[in-house]
Amino acid sequence: MKFRRITIFILFFIVFALSIYAENENVVISDSTTAQDESVELRKHNFCHFGYGGSAGMFYHFNREVDGTDLVKSSLGSFYSVSMNYRALEQDNSIYDMAYGLPTINFGVMFGYLSHIKMRGNLPEADYNSHLGNQYTAYLAMHRDFLRKGRWSMGFSMENGISLTTTHYNKHNNVHNRFIGSNFSIYFGAGIYAKYIINPHFDVAMGLNFKHFSNSAMDRPNLGSNLMGIQAYVNYYPSPILTQPRKISYDLPKVKPDFYLDLSVGWEGKTLQEEWNYNETLDPSDPNYFTGHYRVRTLWNTSLAAMFRYNVKYASGLALDYSYSTYSNVINRIQQKEGINGHSAYRHVLGISLRHEVFYKQMSLTMNFGMYPYRHMGTLNKHLIYETVGLRWYPRSWGNFYMSYMVKAHGMRADGLQFNLGYRILRRNKLF
Repeated sequence: MKFRRITIFILFFIVFALSIYAENENVVISDSTTAQDESVELRKHNFCHFGYGGSAGMFYHFNREVDGTDLVKSSLGSFYSVSMNYRALEQDNSIYDMAYGLPTINFGVMFGYLSHIKMRGNLPEADYNSHLGNQYTAYLAMHRDFLRKGRWSMGFSMENGISLTTTHYNKHNNVHNRFIGSNFSIYFGAGIYAKYIINPHFDVAMGLNFKHFSNSAMDRPNLGSNLMGIQAYVNYYPSPILTQPRKISYDLPKVKPDFYLDLSVGWEGKTLQEEWNYNETLDPSDPNYFTGHYRVRTLWNTSLAAMFRYNVKYASGLALDYSYSTYSNVINRIQQKEGINGHSAYRHVLGISLRHEVFYKQMSLTMNFGMYPYRHMGTLNKHLIYETVGLRWYPRSWGNFYMSYMVKAHGMRADGLQFNLGYRILRRNKLF
């Protein structure tokens, strides 16, 4: 578990560091006459933004232990994907595309062949192998180069989507699969890659990728599946691309910093670890013994943040977060059955968090890191620190309104799924 958290932290740090590096560098370094001549020739073409891609890779399932038992008996799986690629072009003059060094956006579907990953625990009544199950995923990705030289480039990618699995936890025939507990999971991926342009229509790449699947505590069990591996890519573009890119740098317009308030309200759903733990202690003849069916409990959330938008890409601020729990009585009832006293759960939760938002056109990646001045949720919920990460959508026709989804975590383990509506108050800079 500690290795998993360290690996995730290191990968996030690498991606963030590379984004800062790309922010301060000319992302293409080549000034050859060949490149200039080719650029003039290619401008005669009618450019199309779209292309097509495919990938394949081998991956290793690296979170293995549950309660000190090494469940995973075979760890290798593979992933295959096809995608439609939207590439930003210099002639678009989009302030966001210029800020990100002309990224590529991918809309894709991915197949994870993971049924060969087998698990087996110590339950005497379940003397068989369980399987992780295949994953069918629809995802959105951004690929951004941070270094280009001639036909070569290096970059990083981030992916997010929703996944359907064929074989999740089932107490009758798949009880050892504690990683994927429901049909649907949230998918997150990140990686770094090296790319080579073969000719004006094709490029190939090879990368190191991390993939994570979790139902965000919307069902139990919910350990999540973490995989690391090597992935190869090939992309085709009907319109030609420069095989010898010139040096490029973009003079972005000066943006006046903007202070505003961000108000949001929403719903958070989760299932309770307390119910799972209690059901494990029941008699095997009880229908709830190791059941995989749990009621989704509700929290109502509201948040008010003071935000500072200091450039095209970033805004940061401080938020006051309040939640109203509807399930504190359930926790108290379970603790009473277990003979636990003096650690009652209460409905009200108050948090203070640092917020950072990364913008791209009408979308943004939003992250919170906070602590609880007030939170009493029984013996299993003593975390003082919480994290949230998710996507926001700002439709042009909505003005200052937006909608979002967020995954909430404690100790970097998903503990709830949020859906919010929000409004930006006193926002003056309409460029964003």
